[in-house]
Amino acid sequence: MSKKPKSSALHETDGVSSPSDITDASSIKIIQQKRRARLDTKTLVADILNGNITALSRAITLVESSNPKHLKQANVIIKLCLPHANTSVRIGITGVPGVGKSTFIEAFGLHLTTLGKKVAVLAVDPSSSLSKGSIRESIILCEAAGFDTIVIETVGVGQSEIAVHSMVDFFLLLKIAGAGDELQGIKRGIIEMADAIAINKADGENIKAAKLAKIEFNRALHLYPQKESEWQPKVSLCSALHREGIDDLWVLISDYIDHTKANNYFENHRTEQNKFWLLQTIEDRLKSQFFNQPEIKVALNTQLQLIEDGETTPFVAAEYLLKLSH
Repeated sequence: MSKKPKSSALHETDGVSSPSDITDASSIKIIQQKRRARLDTKTLVADILNGNITALSRAITLVESSNPKHLKQANVIIKLCLPHANTSVRIGITGVPGVGKSTFIEAFGLHLTTLGKKVAVLAVDPSSSLSKGSIRESIILCEAAGFDTIVIETVGVGQSEIAVHSMVDFFLLLKIAGAGDELQGIKRGIIEMADAIAINKADGENIKAAKLAKIEFNRALHLYPQKESEWQPKVSLCSALHREGIDDLWVLISDYIDHTKANNYFENHRTEQNKFWLLQTIEDRLKSQFFNQPEIKVALNTQLQLIEDGETTPFVAAEYLLKLSH
């Protein structure tokens, strides 16, 4: 499945044709449609609550806009949609390029729709702090529109994995056997964040290697201290291409949800995530406001040159710039 880069949190991907019985409201991908016509806020919210995909796309466009007027309208929409949100299971999926992430998400989503689930797929762009922040609000809008399963995928690797982990209920790490990145994954700490590891492409001649990788990853997972959720991460095999092992993985995720809801970790975890994003949003806004001041832009270049010439220190320069911004 080839994927075209998009600036929006929601995107359309190319892939196999969807079954005819899958409607727009329960499709795997939400298609963002930009329209010139602008609906009033109450009408837009009413349409979102009725599952109107076009209205949902318009609202997400407002959420992602840097226009102050759009931001004001978006905040009202979010507030009105909030009582109808927090109804989904949020699943984060990450994996290095070549792991078959797009094919897996397609197979996983199709499996869920056959179970009657309404699935939305959102993507986090590691290069965009705007995307990371607005995607939390996009989740709320999707939930208000009736989507009960939100899949959040990383685009690329690195910081996006941390961002996704901080906004989902369940974090899935996709791996393939024999790629030479097993130990690298352990060093990067991604395995420590994972609630489960799915070894993809476990088919044909790869089955033996996949089974050996499963043993190794299980050993690695037991080296980490117990998670706050009291859940022991598990390793499973799957072949997204042949749609094998996908159902078992959903059973595993369902077990996790039941487990964490029973011990109250599920709700507590979401509360802590919301606190984190409150502080993160304040930090991002303050940083953006600071660096976008015209006088700061000029003074910053001056201070950088002074540092390069050895005529000031980073700390003195920072103090000067911070005082200048007041």
